[in-house]
Amino acid sequence: MPCSSPFRKRGKRKLKLLLKELKNLRTEIDVPWGKEKDPKKILTGEILLIRTRYDQAKKVYEEFLAYFPDLQIEPEEEKEALTILLKAGLKHRAEGLLKTLKLLCKGVPINTELPYVSKYVLSAVNFLTGKSDFLYPDSNIIRFFNRYFGITNSDKTHPSEKHVKLMKLITRFGGRDNVLKVLDFSILICKVKPECERCPLQKHCGFVKKNQRERKS
Repeated sequence: MPCSSPFRKRGKRKLKLLLKELKNLRTEIDVPWGKEKDPKKILTGEILLIRTRYDQAKKVYEEFLAYFPDLQIEPEEEKEALTILLKAGLKHRAEGLLKTLKLLCKGVPINTELPYVSKYVLSAVNFLTGKSDFLYPDSNIIRFFNRYFGITNSDKTHPSEKHVKLMKLITRFGGRDNVLKVLDFSILICKVKPECERCPLQKHCGFVKKNQRERKS
């Protein structure tokens, strides 16, 4: 496995260990928009996930699609649509999502110029529709990589060159299944308050080792 700068021998070894462990990791998250082929529905779910817990985003998504199954929202329905979307919080996000959906229904292609369509959201749509095998690192993946690989990164929402490089290597050597497992792992185990005691990677995790050293000192 070639692993040039910014990854040296240590990073290469830890990446091999990660890929090995991911083979045995069972994915647990089953997002309802993950089975969709309509890119507008995938985009809706991914935008609802921004700064929102998975279970709450899922609940709001399902209610929203029950009312608007084709995502065609007439002017007189906008108030009801906003009421549902606001259950996930973030008024600006709810308004931005409605604006984006209206533009998409008019034939505007999905792109990062649309409200709340980040590089991650766009890559998630392309990934889940099968247009791409690469998933741009989101804040959950950034947090996981920072801890496991010991990456120092002050920006919690925008990946560095290292984060992107890691995802490309995982995509190349692990395939789509492992990309999904990385995302699931970062949401289920390596969350803001990590569940290190049940983490299969704790023996090799820089975050766990750092905490152990601090407790001993």
